[in-house]
Amino acid sequence: MDTKPKRRWYQFSLRTMFVLVFLMSMPLAWVGYQLKWIRQRQGFAKRFDGFRQARHSQDDTQPPAPCWLGYFGEEGATRIYCPSAYVREAKALFPESQIIDTDSLN
Repeated sequence: MDTKPKRRWYQFSLRTMFVLVFLMSMPLAWVGYQLKWIRQRQGFAKRFDGFRQARHSQDDTQPPAPCWLGYFGEEGATRIYCPSAYVREAKALFPESQIIDTDSLN
């Protein structure tokens, strides 16, 4: 009496599972990095309340947000006004913008 064994669910090796987890982690890490960048930009904007909107003139065209941030709802900024202590941080967070040092304006 030869009985066929019951058919099992699809089986895969541990190596295959590690490759699949790695391949899934790459796009998720990229999305996490973009969302972190947006959070940092919005935190910077809260520190200097109205730094983009108050000094945005009518003739300026708003540049697009850098990289893929526009797909996540982030908007670009034309000019960034901030104290000299924060210019380096502003340049890193807003590469599309013209950074203006408010200490040199006074």
